[in-house]
Amino acid sequence: MENKRLMAAAKYAVWQRNYRRARERALTRLAQAYPNEYKIYLEEEKENDYTQGKTWIDLDGNTTSSMDANTGANTDRGRDTPHQTRNQQGAGEL
Repeated sequence: MENKRLMAAAKYAVWQRNYRRARERALTRLAQAYPNEYKIYLEEEKENDYTQGKTWIDLDGNTTSSMDANTGANTDRGRDTPHQTRNQQGAGEL
């Protein structure tokens, strides 16, 4: 009986992983096909999260700076300097 539960859980975990991978690939393709709209929607979601008290963090644990989707102006949230290069900020920012 326990073995059946483990097998079912493992099967579901694989399904979830595959689903997330497919969803991420689809999101990447949409972002590449419609980069301006993607940036606007991403900024809207980021602002919604900030109004709810949620913060976005990068892989280093730093809060990310926000770019205005319309002007490209840096609104800098939690960064030391607003003009850091991508390498200084750390790869993998959200």
